Amino acid sequence: MKLNKFFPILVLLVVSSCLIACSSDDPENDNSTDNFDRSLMLMNWADNIIIPSYQNFSNETNALKVASDNFISETTEENFNTLRQEWEDAYLSFQTIAMYEIGPAQNVELRSFLNTYPTNVSIIDNFIESQNYNLADINFNDAQGLPALDYLLYGTADNDADILNLFDNDFNGEKYRQYLGDLVNRIDTLANQVLDGW
Repeated sequence: MKLNKFFPILVLLVVSSCLIACSSDDPENDNSTDNFDRSLMLMNWADNIIIPSYQNFSNETNALKVASDNFISETTEENFNTLRQEWEDAYLSFQTIAMYEIGPAQNVELRSFLNTYPTNVSIIDNFIESQNYNLADINFNDAQGLPALDYLLYGTADNDADILNLFDNDFNGEKYRQYLGDLVNRIDTLANQVLDGW
């Protein structure tokens, strides 16, 4: 008795499914033509959006490298604040190119190396202490890039004076400066490599 109640609904579903399955999606039967020239659109994107964005990012990473070199050679509060500002500018500029993980950026895995978060603090601390690391190793992409710089510039101590002291003390300041310089050099190298690839 209950089957008879649902039988018309079942028949309707089966017939509807058959009609949908029999419809033609054959492109040969499609009489519409597509005359849109995609090459012009793609050239516009590359020439007017992507490449200028990478040029800007490369300029920012070059400025970050200059600020890092100045801070490493003279670890003053003024140079430290300049370095922080250049890091922020570079990170904001990175946000404009992060979506273009195509072509040269995809080949070097730019986003993976420059913006894997959260950063791995224990690996960074170990690298600084041991001075034994390879930043080209994809297994350690969470110990480098802009988030790793964020940790070094803001997260290694409770206040700015203590953070600055980590870079300027006789015990391990040289190790912190070395790792900082290597991170910034890698960021700048990858940015320029991708720009050259475009």
